[in-house]
Amino acid sequence: PMPVLLELLRTQMQSIADGAVETVVRTAISPIVNEAKDCGAVIVDAEGRLITGGGMGTIHWLGCVRAIRATIARYGEDVGEGDVFLANDPYNGGGMHPADVVIQKPIFYQGLCVAWTAFSAHMMDMGGMSIGSWAPTATDCYQEALRIPPVRLIRRGADAGEIWDMLRTNIRFFDIVEMDMRCLIGGAHVAETGLQKLIDDHGLPVFQNAVDKLITLSERELRRAIASIAEGEYHAVGWAEWGERFVRIPCKLIVKDQSLHFDFTGADAQIPFFINTQPYIIKTYFLPQLIATLSPDIPFNEGVVRPVDVVCPEGTVVHALSPAPMNSGHIHAAGIAAETMYRCLRLALWATPGLSDTLPAMGAEGYSALATNAWYGVPDKGGAGGGGMSTDGVMTGRWAGRGSD
Repeated sequence: PMPVLLELLRTQMQSIADGAVETVVRTAISPIVNEAKDCGAVIVDAEGRLITGGGMGTIHWLGCVRAIRATIARYGEDVGEGDVFLANDPYNGGGMHPADVVIQKPIFYQGLCVAWTAFSAHMMDMGGMSIGSWAPTATDCYQEALRIPPVRLIRRGADAGEIWDMLRTNIRFFDIVEMDMRCLIGGAHVAETGLQKLIDDHGLPVFQNAVDKLITLSERELRRAIASIAEGEYHAVGWAEWGERFVRIPCKLIVKDQSLHFDFTGADAQIPFFINTQPYIIKTYFLPQLIATLSPDIPFNEGVVRPVDVVCPEGTVVHALSPAPMNSGHIHAAGIAAETMYRCLRLALWATPGLSDTLPAMGAEGYSALATNAWYGVPDKGGAGGGGMSTDGVMTGRWAGRGSD
């Protein structure tokens, strides 16, 4: 497409994703979604390549893409119009942690699957040993929550009743959780309708060609920005703490050939606390910081994922294996690992002539201020007890200071 048409299609697809997320926020029941806006959405092509993301929860985006790819791998050609899929297991096609449910829907046009959309949001509870599925004393993932690999939640427009029954049996506050899940499904329908109309207006070949060009352009521009950074090797060490335990998270960055290669070799082994994480979670935390620093006008799609490589040895706190608990890993190890990557990047930028005087001394290091708290009331004699959560899913905080507004 011509440049004007390409930009028109890009903004239209972005608007579809953002508008669908707004539908979720307006209709959700829990304050986690309708106030904290701890949710996000993506539109990907039929191959699972990220086209665009929507909503404030950018950290949900790569988890959503991963979920769609896991669903495609599991179901293959056994996907039809009106199907909706669900996953929440970080070890098998889930999102950031088990409390984040990922709803996925294939988008068909004239009988052909041309795209997918996925919506992720933090649920009030997904089972497990503690209310809110937030279990600081959990020593394995089986204690944390009900974990679900990619499963078909709706088949050809009809509920898969046995899946809903399983969820109702194992999840607290399921009336609220079900409403939030159905709001995600509603958002997926909104995105589907918008994308089908866009293809109607411009034609399928134009849409597919635009997706290819946008991905190619984003990759080209990010690689060009990386090429301006001084090549070399840069090191930083981050630390996560849990009780009396200090967990070392070292990072090495190699800037070379218009690529950023991050290596966490030497990170401490996974531990029996819920702060472990996964490489894709670390990457989804880091990429928005990278784009904001190097070139904020680059469209966030598959093209910005390709130039950044993250190596995390298996069995470590940054690449945990089952049955390690990890329900808070996105806040702890992943956030700290992403900040450590950003420290390496700042070292590389400071080493680049002409940039050292224009960059801040500190970066966006506010993940430790993310607030998530849970309470459970001990019942009086004969009472039922009760619980509640206070969470601010995406509104992190940091100290006051110049440039930190």
